[in-house]
Amino acid sequence: LCPLFCIPALRTHGPLQCVTLPTPKLDRTSYKTAMDNKDRILIVDDDPEIRRLLVDYLAKNGFEAFAAKDGREMWQGLERHAIDLVVLDLMLPDTDGLTLCRDLRARSSMPVLMLTARGEEADRIVGIEMGADDYLVKPFSPRELLARIKTILRRTRALPPNLRPESH
Repeated sequence: LCPLFCIPALRTHGPLQCVTLPTPKLDRTSYKTAMDNKDRILIVDDDPEIRRLLVDYLAKNGFEAFAAKDGREMWQGLERHAIDLVVLDLMLPDTDGLTLCRDLRARSSMPVLMLTARGEEADRIVGIEMGADDYLVKPFSPRELLARIKTILRRTRALPPNLRPESH
């Protein structure tokens, strides 16, 4: 801090006395625990290749990712894990993603990102109106998906505690 602060201050205000304060000791156990808390993402998509690729990609980027192939597995995953965000496809074999999003939104304020091949304006509008926080069309860039996930999570954490998604 001293060299970065004092040199510009010296130029502006004349000689200053820099004092280096001792660094407080870190509690390594709580630091380690905090670092191990990864955001948990649930990928709901009927395409096994997309599920596998996204789980691997998100894991490489610091997330804990789980996969579900349909609505039934989505609800099971939400019961088993404390999920922070759901990435949801619209076209699923049992229940469509819009219905799942609406039902999830009725039970929770958990963030939902729609990831689907249906990219018409009407589809995007309906997805957002049904409760999705964001909508990304396939084919997609994994980097863009990652950026959108981080943005949604950052925005969710900035909310007052009474408006944040419930913990499971």
